[in-house]
Amino acid sequence: MGPDQREGGGGPIPALDRPYALAVCALPGIGPARARALRLRAGSFRDAWLGPPELFDGLGLPHRLREQAIGWRPPARPVEIIELLERFSVRAVFEGDPGYPWGFAAMHDAPLVVYIRGELAETDRLACAVVGTRRVSPYGRWITGKIAAGLARAGVTVVSGLAAGADGAAHEAALAAGGRTIAVLAGGLDRVYPVEHAGLARCVESRGALITEYCPGTPTRAGNFVSRNRLIAALGMATVVTEAGRRSGAMITAGFAADYGRDVLAVPGRVGDPGSSGVHALLRDGAGLVETAEDVLALLPALRTAGSGGATRPAGGPGPGREPRSSALLALLAAGPYSERQLIDRSGGSPGAVRAELVRLELAGRVARLPGGIFMATDR
Repeated sequence: MGPDQREGGGGPIPALDRPYALAVCALPGIGPARARALRLRAGSFRDAWLGPPELFDGLGLPHRLREQAIGWRPPARPVEIIELLERFSVRAVFEGDPGYPWGFAAMHDAPLVVYIRGELAETDRLACAVVGTRRVSPYGRWITGKIAAGLARAGVTVVSGLAAGADGAAHEAALAAGGRTIAVLAGGLDRVYPVEHAGLARCVESRGALITEYCPGTPTRAGNFVSRNRLIAALGMATVVTEAGRRSGAMITAGFAADYGRDVLAVPGRVGDPGSSGVHALLRDGAGLVETAEDVLALLPALRTAGSGGATRPAGGPGPGREPRSSALLALLAAGPYSERQLIDRSGGSPGAVRAELVRLELAGRVARLPGGIFMATDR
């Protein structure tokens, strides 16, 4: 799906309108879908930024976020963002621009703009996400590093989230093997999180890229990580989950990967180990079982030989009772607000697929996340 096919796409953004586009995208609660809707209503991002509060009506924003978005539009903000980009050597790349990450092009919830430090290369089209739990075991760290290093030596770019635990191990191993790696962050590139990975981030930047959809100055918030996970999934031809519990963010990444038509692969762990419960659930749902980098290479679509087959789609892919479509969750929410746990139980979907679908609905303005992890439909 190209940018002009998305609701409110509106085509290329003129140079004079781009600072205002950055400012609109940075407003509280304004994700890609709402930003495009504002542009469509106002005619330009400049007019959306300077326009009346009524432009924000009907966007599905909870009252608190609507008031914040309306109040956080000082005239100088677009210029301040440009100055921040220059100060921290960050590039803003808009959808449709040369250099916009290729994996995002087919996303129905693609970012309107991404911020990049370092360089993306043509070879990064051959990429694989390697993710896992923050509370990684010694075995999990070892197998993550082994797989990431093997992929890097084969010329595959390793994508992960720079988090503590398995993500950091994946980046470190790819770099040590002399390969390329991309880190996707959940906050502005001026403030690396976790702070102890600041040195690792500099190494990633020198041999790959740091990417985020959050402008400089944006703190890393808990709510940003799920949205970050969808970008990790989109950048890889496949997602490998090396060690993860059932409620790990890696499971959400796997759900997004399946939805984007990417292969999901999992490394089996020890029976009874909490860090194995998530990967075993993925395997039961049809993920490709991998133990080595060679296993992954054999299953990557771009490296398969004709007729060699490949991994099936898990955790949100086709299959009875595994993938709750938007209509199913919206039908549940039409009866009243529900917690995430209630939606998982009542929809019959896997946790990763339900969480991924909730993020998509939230980004599209169809669902609002309330305090306490409660969700409600915005078009009730």
